Amino acid sequence: MNVWSTKESIYKQKPDKRPYTPTSDDHHSWLEWLTSEFLPYLKEWEEYVKSCTDKTARERKRMCIARETIKGLGITGVKVFFSERLTQDVVEAFFGRQRMRGYATNPTVQSFLQGTVSLRAQRSLDSNL
Repeated sequence: MNVWSTKESIYKQKPDKRPYTPTSDDHHSWLEWLTSEFLPYLKEWEEYVKSCTDKTARERKRMCIARETIKGLGITGVKVFFSERLTQDVVEAFFGRQRMRGYATNPTVQSFLQGTVSLRAQRSLDSNL
């Protein structure tokens, strides 16, 4: 649910529109899982990638998610989180480009992969100009 206000759930009488808070019962288990399982897993993953000395620094960087993302996930002292602030613009732009290239709204796996290869090649050529 996209939550944009601390009072939205009250005004619209929709309990699912409550803001994500560390103390709300529904969201507490998620926060607990994040801090007790997922963040340690990411730390372990990052340490493993650092230990891969047979890889170049660039290859190691590509083996792990962005440090900013890991750091952002680790910020757990937030009082209220409004999910409306999250964006999927990059994902939506990618699928929008797929559709603009004429790969239909229900492409087969093969045509989707061909479109992806074409978009990568186009982006590569654009960045070299």
